[in-house]
Amino acid sequence: MKLEHKVTGVAACLEVFRSRPSDVIRAYVTEQKLNIFSNDLRKLAASKKAYHVVAEEELKKVTEGSQHSEGVCLLVKGLPELTPSALLESLQKKPADATQLILLLENIENPHNLGALARVAAHFGADAIVCLNSEDTPSLRTNSAFYRVAEGGAEASPICDLKPSELKNFHKATMHMGFQWVATSSHAKKSVFECAFQPKTLLLLGSESHGLSAELELMAQAHVIIAGTGKVESLNVATAAAVLMSEFRRQPKPSVGLKAKQLLKPRLPKD
Repeated sequence: MKLEHKVTGVAACLEVFRSRPSDVIRAYVTEQKLNIFSNDLRKLAASKKAYHVVAEEELKKVTEGSQHSEGVCLLVKGLPELTPSALLESLQKKPADATQLILLLENIENPHNLGALARVAAHFGADAIVCLNSEDTPSLRTNSAFYRVAEGGAEASPICDLKPSELKNFHKATMHMGFQWVATSSHAKKSVFECAFQPKTLLLLGSESHGLSAELELMAQAHVIIAGTGKVESLNVATAAAVLMSEFRRQPKPSVGLKAKQLLKPRLPKD
């Protein structure tokens, strides 16, 4: 994780100022957006940190050519890296009867897609986002486009990077915690609206180009389809997540104690 990185976008920067103002190192803002950030900039100056009022062209240089900074850029401290074990430990500390929802995203390498997913996750109150990528894929959590598209949602749900070598242990641990793994598939026979979501649910979503890997599909206990007209092949991954999370939140849940006995045994991938 980078020691510092840039955040752009009005909503994203306002949320950083609100949720972790001490992490802001420096601010750049155009004159047109000064009124929006006036209070935050005064506090920044009072803490002896600099802010600069810049022209659009200068801001483009600061943001490395971005055309979509929305007139503001913050240099901020990077959030501490969240390991899978630390994430699971934090989830175990929640009340026993609390519903819990995790998004597990496989090979989502576009920062705009991840930003849109973070925004959806914040709206529906996901407990965490887990990003499963190849060992050499850089984390998107320091990408300014991710923050801007998330519209402040990047600060709402903790994001954990999961390596392929950690997947089996993560699967085993969440199963012991009572999580139901649910995958979307265009070949599934059951509609998402026919699926009985359990109080602890982990939603699996793959990239729009390749979908989920066979290994993850085998780990799922339930496979559902988001049925439509068939005029397009599939939904954008963030839209699909919104449908799934909305249905999860809509459904009444059985007690956590009861549901642990009702879960189907997962099909474990062969070594």
